Amino acid sequence: MTTNDIQRVLVLGASGSVGGALVRHLATRPEVEVLAASRDEHAALPPGVKRVLVDLADPRTLEHVLQGVDAVHLIWPFFESGADTRRRIAPIARLLGERARRVVYVSALAAADDPQSFWHVVEDAISDHVAEWTILRPTGFAANARQWAGQIRDGDVVRWPLGDLARPLIHESDIAAVAAAALTRDGHHGQRYVITGPSLITQRDQVSAIGSAIGRPLRWDEISVEQARDELGVPGSMLDAWDAMRHTPEPVNDVVERLTGRAPLTFEDWARAHATDFMTAQREAV
Repeated sequence: MTTNDIQRVLVLGASGSVGGALVRHLATRPEVEVLAASRDEHAALPPGVKRVLVDLADPRTLEHVLQGVDAVHLIWPFFESGADTRRRIAPIARLLGERARRVVYVSALAAADDPQSFWHVVEDAISDHVAEWTILRPTGFAANARQWAGQIRDGDVVRWPLGDLARPLIHESDIAAVAAAALTRDGHHGQRYVITGPSLITQRDQVSAIGSAIGRPLRWDEISVEQARDELGVPGSMLDAWDAMRHTPEPVNDVVERLTGRAPLTFEDWARAHATDFMTAQREAV
């Protein structure tokens, strides 16, 4: 596969944040024919992108769209046990191996330490069946800051635990740019890339950046992990994972810059691009 040929790329999960960013990125490239797959038949698409309906719960919906596809972008949509994932991924991985030469799978950094996680199980299935595979293991998504959107739309205070938790959050556009490079260029087969944002940023500073983006100051109200679990319904497993990151932060590296040729986007960039997610209609109109 060379960048001089017209390549047909199937983007699974095209209506998601990463998949949508990837579709928009690839749609600007005349050497790429983009098939955007999702379960949402009404999702908006850029001009020239072909919509296909795929539901990975039914592998038969995938089989008929793989004809002539060179490369596939995969995000696994099911949060389930490793055993359940192993049963579900098996026919899909076989299909991808039979029909597509190249697959890029967006996994998670957590896969490295948990071989029974669904992320790791899918990684193993893809690497076992696909001729050319690349695994992306991003750190936390900047988009996870939307967890505060309701509080911010309703007021100027975010009540949350672990304000000093710092993570190298990554912009979905950077994940998409790395995925595009791996899908359309040679040299990435067999790689498991950890991809990160440019620097650590605390949760408290994330809220401040969102405030700057929407044009009003926001205040952080620190609560205990017990309050977050009991009053806000934050799962205990998530709180435990966040607390562990305070003592062993996620890495920061230059993989995004090396693979895309530009510096990774900051959390402040993400907040400005998604400011309307944190505004009510009334506040936007002021």
